[in-house]
Amino acid sequence: MARKGLDRIWTIPNAISFIRLLMVPVFLWLLVTGNDVPALVVLIIATTSDFIDGFIARQFDQVTRLGMYLDPLSDRLFIAASVIGLAA
Repeated sequence: MARKGLDRIWTIPNAISFIRLLMVPVFLWLLVTGNDVPALVVLIIATTSDFIDGFIARQFDQVTRLGMYLDPLSDRLFIAASVIGLAA
């Protein structure tokens, strides 16, 4: 039986959020190793994808419970990675 409404898992915004989660360790590694420009590019891509997945979720009625957790989680992880990377 297919999931509907908030219980859906496989949506485009959720896939974008998952990819953004995978970008966090890449960003942190780039930042810690002194590759500032590539780290900035990854951060810009992540920020842009955050806007895009929210837009798609609202426009195409793809808001899900999973997305409500994934999106803020990836935002907070990027913030934490930024603080850790800059402190290191």
